[in-house]
Amino acid sequence: MAVIHFVHCVKDNWTACPAYSAPAQTVFLIFLIFEGLLFGIFTAIMFGTQIQAVCSDETAIESLKGEEATWKKGSGWLNMKSVFGHNFGWKWFSPFHSPTFSGKPMAYQYTV
Repeated sequence: MAVIHFVHCVKDNWTACPAYSAPAQTVFLIFLIFEGLLFGIFTAIMFGTQIQAVCSDETAIESLKGEEATWKKGSGWLNMKSVFGHNFGWKWFSPFHSPTFSGKPMAYQYTV
């Protein structure tokens, strides 16, 4: 959006964007793009650490402390299924859908 705004302002020779001077708007747009990239990197890192914690069935604090698991660790796919529900599909990506578990209900694994 920042690039489209910049192209729009340059196309009209900065007359369509009279709020600030041309150099000020250019600097603001550069800062906006930089902030957006930093936020995207932060979000990707947080997503990666959360998925890694689910797949390894171990939080970052547990791995730093070197604590041994007192439970039976499953595979990464089984851990993903226990978090998101057993039937893989588009509903995994919807925050409005409750996971369904096959077999006995495992209320201790999913609480709101």
